[in-house]
Amino acid sequence: TMQLRWVSRLLVHAPKFSRSCSSQSTSDSAVKGAKVWWEKGIKFSCTQCGKCCTKTGVVYVNDMEIIDLANAKSMQESDFRDKFVVTEPYENRLTLLQIDGKGCSMLEGGRSCTVYEARPTQCRTYPFWPQLLRNRSSFEFEAEKNCEGIRPDSDPVPVTSRELVTLNATVQAVHQNGEQFTYD
Repeated sequence: TMQLRWVSRLLVHAPKFSRSCSSQSTSDSAVKGAKVWWEKGIKFSCTQCGKCCTKTGVVYVNDMEIIDLANAKSMQESDFRDKFVVTEPYENRLTLLQIDGKGCSMLEGGRSCTVYEARPTQCRTYPFWPQLLRNRSSFEFEAEKNCEGIRPDSDPVPVTSRELVTLNATVQAVHQNGEQFTYD
């Protein structure tokens, strides 16, 4: 039943996301498969380089993700919250603690994620975020500055299908709006 609630929430937000990423202006045309620049998929394979984790920004988390992260760190949830979770002042949302000049507090040794298998939705869906998928130049800029896993001209790099790119971006858009569900 949790998956059904998740899917129904996702479907409510999918037309909104599709409109923002396609050249079509109506949700009907977007849902029917409007053309997007990533029509044939995107060559991406995470290298776990840590560049996305060390840049300035916030990682939003929800209650379910905090539980998973605490378990991954072998900590009590309350201790994890005290040590690693802060409330973002402008939106009053929970985020992972960021270390000045070093990025995410879940990193060890500079770029190694200590909770990779339990990483939050925002991390799991990167680089397929709506704001990066709006146009090819935004995505290519991100590839150049923050993600060595995006390799449009490299072979053999797996191609992430249009459907999977759209799913990840939609999940991120819904999550970014504060929904209380995780990627799984």
